Amino acid sequence: MSGGSYGYLLWKDPSDWVSGPPPEAQQMADRLAALGYHDAAVAMNGLIIEARVCRARLEAYIYRLSEVMKAVEWLDSGDYGPGDLADAVAKFRDAQP
Repeated sequence: MSGGSYGYLLWKDPSDWVSGPPPEAQQMADRLAALGYHDAAVAMNGLIIEARVCRARLEAYIYRLSEVMKAVEWLDSGDYGPGDLADAVAKFRDAQP
């Protein structure tokens, strides 16, 4: 019997993980734990957590920059003027921690 029981996780592109860890990842972590390979199971769970954290960070960046991105897009399409972009960047800067 050949592989594939876990969706060939090792060949997944990192971008596939950022959209949310594949469900097979947790299944593999659980299987490793059941087989007694707890250190590898912990590492696999760490990978799953990192993927979720990465997604959350990306979502936060997109949210923080959304008005700036919109202003650049609309400036370059002729729907906004330079002042609109300047306003969006000023609001972005004011919101920085």
